[in-house]
Amino acid sequence: MSGVIYGFSNGARAVAPLASSVVALLPGGYATLLDSLVAVSAVAAVLGFLAFSRRERQPARQLG
Repeated sequence: MSGVIYGFSNGARAVAPLASSVVALLPGGYATLLDSLVAVSAVAAVLGFLAFSRRERQPARQLG
């Protein structure tokens, strides 16, 4: 399991500089890059909060 997570993590680290440079070349330049990073961060934050709140609402499992 950790190998799969590591693979995706390394892939994201490898692709990020290239993707950032491509987005910076779009009309708007670095403003477009900043806007896209803010949007992705906002979506990630919302999904994180939803996942965390859903985990708290589930009843605890009984062991035994």
